[in-house]
Amino acid sequence: MPLNLPHKPPMLALEGDRSQSPPLHSGDSLVNEDNIASAVSSARTPDDMDKDIEQLENVLRALKKHRNTLSPISRLPPEILSRIFSHLAAPSLNTPWMWQTVSHVCRRWREVAVFSPLLWTSIDFRSAAWTMEFLQRSQYAPLAVHTGDLLHRDINSVQWALHEMPRIRELSLSGNTDTLERLEDHLLEESPLLETLSLSATSHGRGFDDCYIVPDGLLAGYAPRLRKLSLSMCRVSPTLPILAGLTHFHASVPDPRGCFPVSDLLALLSMMPLLETLILEHAVPALETTGCTGSEEPVVTLNRLASLQLNDTMASCAYLLSHLRVPASAALRVICGIERPYEDDEIELLPRLLVSPRIERATPFAALHFRNLSTADGSLRVAGWYTDDINGDNDESKADAVITLMWGDGSTGMDTRIIRDTCASLDLSKLQTLYVSTQESMSKDSWISSFQTSTQLKRACIRGRSVYGFVDAFDASLKTRGSSFLPRLRILSLEKAQFARASHAGTLFQRLWRGVNTRAEIRAGLRWLNLWDCDITGQEVQLLHGVVSKVWWDSRPRGCTMSADEGSSFDLSHPVLDSHRWSQSTRHLFSHEQALADFMQSILAD
Repeated sequence: MPLNLPHKPPMLALEGDRSQSPPLHSGDSLVNEDNIASAVSSARTPDDMDKDIEQLENVLRALKKHRNTLSPISRLPPEILSRIFSHLAAPSLNTPWMWQTVSHVCRRWREVAVFSPLLWTSIDFRSAAWTMEFLQRSQYAPLAVHTGDLLHRDINSVQWALHEMPRIRELSLSGNTDTLERLEDHLLEESPLLETLSLSATSHGRGFDDCYIVPDGLLAGYAPRLRKLSLSMCRVSPTLPILAGLTHFHASVPDPRGCFPVSDLLALLSMMPLLETLILEHAVPALETTGCTGSEEPVVTLNRLASLQLNDTMASCAYLLSHLRVPASAALRVICGIERPYEDDEIELLPRLLVSPRIERATPFAALHFRNLSTADGSLRVAGWYTDDINGDNDESKADAVITLMWGDGSTGMDTRIIRDTCASLDLSKLQTLYVSTQESMSKDSWISSFQTSTQLKRACIRGRSVYGFVDAFDASLKTRGSSFLPRLRILSLEKAQFARASHAGTLFQRLWRGVNTRAEIRAGLRWLNLWDCDITGQEVQLLHGVVSKVWWDSRPRGCTMSADEGSSFDLSHPVLDSHRWSQSTRHLFSHEQALADFMQSILAD
């Protein structure tokens, strides 16, 4: 016998007024045990049982749907729910398709997701069916078309998407030249909504084909909203009308055959008066250093430029910078490859890398950082700030100029020479903060000659092997009671130094103590001293504390090393130098005045 179920369950008003749904009281049941037992015990055909099962499943679905309507989140209007889903579809997330899981939560969420066009604007090219579904569900919303490598895409699916050029807002195509040429017809259409365009000619592991030449009729010359253009192994004509509105331009040339002739590149930049960000990677042919004066081509002025990034040989970077004039406030990032031994004719290029492109005469740097990037390959990064309000030694993202020099052959002496030549090419009269961390030890003479004009320097952080030559200069320059080396230095941080290391002038500690003591005698002494991860004893630290008013030590006795995950370099902008921060484990070393006196006497005797 069929189950005796109500014709309609008492919760039918799911989307309308819920007050019309009579409540289910405790003890009420749509299906009671008597009905189920009677139905099971009766002789019935399989068709009758299938009908009963279907009826039960319908009741179950209706109950679940009604239960969902009682949830607080179900009270949100579809517009708000769609807006929440759109945050899951944001391109900044690493899982761009994660938002699609919301369509499998419940029927209402699926309906909201399917009928929200903005959720379907980033076209999926994983299959032709998906591409067509995205295009249909996006309706008339602006599209973001990022194909990835076209080698792994159905070219027909891409063409379907490009048929929608009038409503494409972001377009990125990457493929070999033959594939890009097959799509050219679509690239010749007007694109009134396009804001970002990226074209990349790829090699597919077989070596690069010829550079892709972008057609002169690109976008039919009409893309009024286009602001960002990125080209890789592609070349465009300087006469393109769409260049005038650009604020971001990125050209990358991984193969010399794609390089722009210098005249074409400068002409191209001259057509971008609104440019704010310029990134050029190996964009010009290799240039010889000798005779690279930069007088053959006109100078291009970019009054609105805020960020300039170059990656090329030192000669090419210097040549480009000699033809550009940018605001003094523009952030400069340069990566230079030194492909041959560092020669004298490259020395004169250093000041051009740092200050030549400024429209106004740049003020001297107030802060400088020198540090190695790798212990295996030869590299040195120079960062400079025009103001001294920096936030520690790792805040290079806010530097006004960052020059990275890479030679990669492990040549010895390169660090010292580059630092010396850089300092010789700059006005260091206003320098107030200095950070140096190199794999090579600079000599005393190199320190003195490099920073002899830095008479206003107040803070210095010296790390690793750089410490030894610095302390020698710190000591030697004051033997005649004349403070010629960094006379205004007040805050000093020394990191990862072994104070027991000896030379003909005594141990590192002895040289430092002599320098600190002599400066104190002529009233040019240090006020704060940081000792971080240094091989030094508590007695030596206490002796320094008798001369320097505030000393900070991490309380690591000699022979104790720091693990890789402990601590970081000192923040020079907020020195935490408190003489009261001594660990209890070291205070007993100074409980007897006679022991301290004997220790001082032994130092003086040496």
